Amino acid sequence: MKERILEVDFVKGVLISLMVLFHFKMFVNTYSELTSWVYSFHMSGFLLISGYFQRSGGTLSQLFTVIRKIFLPYAIFEVLYLLGLTLLGSILGSQNQIDFSFVSVCKCLFLSPIGTYWYLHTLFICVIISYLVSWLRLTPFVSLVLTGSILFVLTLFVDGLLWSNVIYFLIGSFLHRLNLSITQSIVPSMCSLIPVLLISCCAATFSRADWSGLGLTFFMLSFLMGLYSYLPLICKHLVGFIGRNSFCIVLFSPIFTVLTKQYDFMFTFDRSNMLWAIVSLILVLSLCLLSAWLCDKLKISKLLVGNQLYCK
Repeated sequence: MKERILEVDFVKGVLISLMVLFHFKMFVNTYSELTSWVYSFHMSGFLLISGYFQRSGGTLSQLFTVIRKIFLPYAIFEVLYLLGLTLLGSILGSQNQIDFSFVSVCKCLFLSPIGTYWYLHTLFICVIISYLVSWLRLTPFVSLVLTGSILFVLTLFVDGLLWSNVIYFLIGSFLHRLNLSITQSIVPSMCSLIPVLLISCCAATFSRADWSGLGLTFFMLSFLMGLYSYLPLICKHLVGFIGRNSFCIVLFSPIFTVLTKQYDFMFTFDRSNMLWAIVSLILVLSLCLLSAWLCDKLKISKLLVGNQLYCK
């Protein structure tokens, strides 16, 4: 087993927690400007990290293994999510509702994924193209340019594949090709908080599709990795633990997020919606981890991804 990079696990833990938190509709409506700010870096940071750690090349069987580990769970959970929205969407108050027909499901699955699963859809396509291009045995630079060119063309035809997302995967791939560790490519530094604050104060808008998003993504990763060294041990372990389980949280969180709307009336006394959001975040993360643990115990994880979902 490869040794984990603790700083990266910590960063993933922060980013995946933000992903869950900012999918709570009531919280998002209350903090719309903060939502735009967080959306400009949290998932782009994940894509950059994914691009860095993605290993291209290898045999055809290794490619199929990658397809299984990404596409199979994505396809199963996307279809289950769509089915749930069709049957219970109006009851649960979800805005994402579709006609559950074969054509609609295929369109969502291959072209326009609904919900958080767009990340797995984008990652799957990027990984496949990277693998295929690597078999041409071109120079690293030419290989990266060709991969980016093919992905750009695909963004013109696949609605759910956005260039503003793909570019971060490519940046991660580029950093990997520099033959530096991720902590050398993105130097951990508390000083990175300064450009984060400058961009946050000076940018007219926040979007991962423009320079504000690119800057915030890079400097937030640097700041969070730098922050790791100064935190109490229990905080490092807890957030790192969440980060190690980010994949199962991506899979299960859309299912449990819609349930949080059913008890928001109990928190009407809190106009900030902060208490409800914190309780919901803890609940959703706990249910995701419990679900992953149960899948491992029931041997479902082996069928889904070929190994365990729950990471200690």
